[in-house]
Amino acid sequence: MREARFGLYHHDCWVCRATEKHSDISLAQVSCSQIGAHNDKFLRHGIFGVSASSPSALSEFMKTVGRQPAIRRADIIEADGTQALAYFKWVTDASPDDLLAGKGCVLIGESVENGCESYHVVNPEASMLSEAIEQVKGIGVLKVKRLGEYKKPKHRKATEKQMQALRLAVSSDYYAFPRKARLSELSAAAGISKAAFHKLLRRAEANFIPARVFEKQ
Repeated sequence: MREARFGLYHHDCWVCRATEKHSDISLAQVSCSQIGAHNDKFLRHGIFGVSASSPSALSEFMKTVGRQPAIRRADIIEADGTQALAYFKWVTDASPDDLLAGKGCVLIGESVENGCESYHVVNPEASMLSEAIEQVKGIGVLKVKRLGEYKKPKHRKATEKQMQALRLAVSSDYYAFPRKARLSELSAAAGISKAAFHKLLRRAEANFIPARVFEKQ
């Protein structure tokens, strides 16, 4: 089985433009499907997990998305502070998902941050995977991060800076329910911007939590 991991700045894509404007927002696709054609364009809808630095940042991001010309609907399904599940409906000329699926690729993961879409796909045929990547290059700026035999993901170790951010969050009861600390307070204590602290904390969570969940007891 072959795999590819690549980043894509998708030309004229609403999600790239919106996350480029809101650098403290990241999206992870939960599901997405095509529901028909609309004036020579494809009508699609999907559900995304949205992570923001604050509830107000989440609200502003949704307003930005709603103003994108391609968007037909943008709704919050449920939200808990800085995390939300959102529904979007939009029109598009060509979708990377469709181009990949047309070459027999299976999408393992897709996320968007700072205007760049990140893809992880697999395909049993090396030639088909290469052809799929070439097709996707036609709709944006693509950077291949890995192309080769599939490898089981390794859990990365959190850096010392990431652990410092995580310790500060834990000691300040940021993870208490309800939360007893705000990101603005944590970032001020750390001496960095709220967006920078949020990114540092998210990376710490991404590296630290999976390693602890799957470590042998």
